[in-house]
Amino acid sequence: MVNQVIEKEIDVMLARLSAPLSASEVADGWTSESKVATKEFFEGLKQKILSDEPLPPLSISRALDHWGVTGGDMLEIAAQISNQLRTRQTAS
Repeated sequence: MVNQVIEKEIDVMLARLSAPLSASEVADGWTSESKVATKEFFEGLKQKILSDEPLPPLSISRALDHWGVTGGDMLEIAAQISNQLRTRQTAS
């Protein structure tokens, strides 16, 4: 059940990351390069979840901060996914 929720949220992120860069995303610190890199990250993350591979320690928000992303709803979704995955890892 938890995996299904996380997968759904990742799918939302992937759809958003596939869309052209918007003015509000630019204001939040996103660039075309950061969207592509983040999309590739979430694609790999989803594959690991689907194949039940162990996940490395995650801090998605910190990684986005490294890219210069400072706010917005995509950052909030990413943080939520990161928190849920950490909770899942500690419960295992």
